[in-house]
Amino acid sequence: MSNGQETTPVEKHSMDSSGPVSGRPEPYHSYSFITEKDKRPGGGYDRHTRDKYQASSQAPIQKPLSPTSYATSSIYDRYRFVKKLEDTHFGSVWEGSDVHRLHGGNGRVAVKESKKSSAMSKRHCRSRKTVPEDVDMEIKIHQMCMSDPECPNAIIRLHDVITSDPTNIYMIMEFGDGGSLLDHLQNQTFPKRSSEITHRHVQWKTDVRRWFRDICLAVEFMHDRNLCHKDLSLQNLLLKSSGSRLDVKVVDFGLSEMFAFSDPTRKCMTRAKVGKSNFASAECYSSKVSTFDAKSNDCWCLGVILFMCLTQCSPYENPLDENARTLHRGEKYIRRNLQRWRKSHLVDDCELHLLASIFRSESIRYNIRQILEHPYIRGGDRLRDERSPVSYRRSQSPEVSRRQRQDESVTWKEKQRYVAYPRNAQYATRL
Repeated sequence: MSNGQETTPVEKHSMDSSGPVSGRPEPYHSYSFITEKDKRPGGGYDRHTRDKYQASSQAPIQKPLSPTSYATSSIYDRYRFVKKLEDTHFGSVWEGSDVHRLHGGNGRVAVKESKKSSAMSKRHCRSRKTVPEDVDMEIKIHQMCMSDPECPNAIIRLHDVITSDPTNIYMIMEFGDGGSLLDHLQNQTFPKRSSEITHRHVQWKTDVRRWFRDICLAVEFMHDRNLCHKDLSLQNLLLKSSGSRLDVKVVDFGLSEMFAFSDPTRKCMTRAKVGKSNFASAECYSSKVSTFDAKSNDCWCLGVILFMCLTQCSPYENPLDENARTLHRGEKYIRRNLQRWRKSHLVDDCELHLLASIFRSESIRYNIRQILEHPYIRGGDRLRDERSPVSYRRSQSPEVSRRQRQDESVTWKEKQRYVAYPRNAQYATRL
């Protein structure tokens, strides 16, 4: 093994524990490329940071090992590790290959490796900081979903859990060959004005609506069983090829919570405030609120996911900032923010109504059943005609067209404001 080359779990298991690998590159921390500066409305992740993340996340592909090089642990007799995909709090996620292909398909699987010592102490395996994730609860909730015959396909398949290894826990899961929805969204090119809307963007919005419906069905399945994900985000949504299209998969139940009562209509009140700051609801992060409804927080996260997929920007940095407070004020003010960020032409009235129904205070916010009954998901008459972008532009009301013309024009006063206050220019920047 030459210096600077990443070692696979098989090689680490077979090496002498007293001989550390010299010159090993610094481990890459999951989602470390997301900074507070990058998480801004209309800004997102700049190109330099994204290129640096992509370059640092690439690991050399390991050749399949011969049968004699496998360790005595059962996982090495069954699976081969191909390359590391990312680091987690307790270990790493690897792309693996099922030698016997018992799970069907081409044998590609995702192997989530968690160190037992870190998982039991709930401390980061590198920084040793306390983390709220619970591997035991993650496995229990995931297995509970898999054992239910009504489990939707939008929940990632958990094939096997291997705990026989003395140092690690391995979760063998379905492989999302399309990457995360965040990566897929960043690679899209959005039109800058309504006149530039093409069939490609119409197809993107069709896929977004199908993905959003599948995610909502997965959340409904969990909420009916009083299970709450509590960390719904673009990073925790994977895409998997299914013929000529991509299907969405919900992953990572490390922060999920299970509630004991059986009534699915009851609120799931919790004190554990977890999740990503640019996806979580205000009550989840407010110090003035001691408990909040985890189901309602999941629905808020769904609204943020839909907003970002439609506009390619984040609605706020922190759920307590001014942009987040504006969301609570209704459709009119959400539309104003979209105009300010040059994104108004990307969101029609039906989509805006659904977003405004989700971005409410906890007591009057849409629940998951109301979201699924909305015309945006059911495909009602309020939805635009997706067959032709030209017919969509012609079918718009004069009021909507007037708003979009205002959105596309930049007056001399706004140009002067951009010169005087350069920070305002970030709102027109792509994700």
